[in-house]
Amino acid sequence: QRNIQILPQHTEEKYEETETYVEGGLRRVRPYYFTFVAHAKGRWVGRDLWSVFSKEFRAMPKPEFDRCMSEGLVKVNDAKVEPGYKVQNNDFIAHTVHRHELPVTQQRIEIVHEDEDVLVVDKPPSIPVHPCGRYRHNTVLFILAKEQGYKNLHTVHRLDRLTSGILIFAKSAQKSRELE
Repeated sequence: QRNIQILPQHTEEKYEETETYVEGGLRRVRPYYFTFVAHAKGRWVGRDLWSVFSKEFRAMPKPEFDRCMSEGLVKVNDAKVEPGYKVQNNDFIAHTVHRHELPVTQQRIEIVHEDEDVLVVDKPPSIPVHPCGRYRHNTVLFILAKEQGYKNLHTVHRLDRLTSGILIFAKSAQKSRELE
């Protein structure tokens, strides 16, 4: 049996990773370090790390991968490994990056309705609903948690980043399932 650690990015510590500020009408996030993590998938077992990174995470060119390996920014089971390391069953792979999020509008997310089960907001354009791609702190979920105290919300539906409109969040997983 394996102990799977709870990472800060999965606790309330995630809200303290960085700070935001407004400049030129845009909400900006100060650059911060973030560790992407993955448990080895069956199709990765027996493959070297570069093979896994180049096929599964295509955004990284080989020279960048080599630099990250030599600096210990890519780790397996919390340890620095050699570039030729072969992925094994149950490996825990981590990659620490210096993130620079794109800015979004400074427009406030207005609360339209709230009761014990749901929170309904008017989402401005340019803000993604949840962390994805190049956004983490500049998302509706993080902004509501950090700036308005609404933590642990559950998405019922989503709107595209550039789309504005009404967005419903459930305050519990059960209510989210009921509304889906």
